[in-house]
Amino acid sequence: MDAVETWRDILGPQAIDLSLLAAFVALALVSFFRKSVRLKYVTLAAAVGYMGFVKSRLVSVVDLFAVADLSLPVFKYNLAWYLLSFFVLASTVLWGRLYCGRICAFGALTQLMDTVVPSRLRAEVPSSPRATSLCTDTSSRSGCSGSSAPRPCGSASRCCCWRRCS
Repeated sequence: MDAVETWRDILGPQAIDLSLLAAFVALALVSFFRKSVRLKYVTLAAAVGYMGFVKSRLVSVVDLFAVADLSLPVFKYNLAWYLLSFFVLASTVLWGRLYCGRICAFGALTQLMDTVVPSRLRAEVPSSPRATSLCTDTSSRSGCSGSSAPRPCGSASRCCCWRRCS
């Protein structure tokens, strides 16, 4: 006769993973609701460490395709995955970008890099293709002092006669 699996047999191997997930989600929620900058960076570092290195897992569009294809992991052996997926869905509906801003390892890494990398090493990406165009409106150049040659427009730069690029 086959032995029936008990909850202890199912949860035993997952206990550490479930405990780490619970602690991490609690940290993310406390960080989110307290709006503490120091706690935010602790959470971001924990996200990179836990979600990035320990779990090597992100909730992404691939998971949506898995749901659509009904190729989900076995529930009783992947409780942490289901709990995290449910938490991501519920927190996104309730509070918006909590997952992207605190839990996602990729988002956390980019936010941490933003604070570490000096601004002189960053490349500013234009907000739109139009922002990189040349200001060539000749009707507004009449009466301009200085060079009347078109200059590149940036999001904060001004064109001829110091008017904003539009």
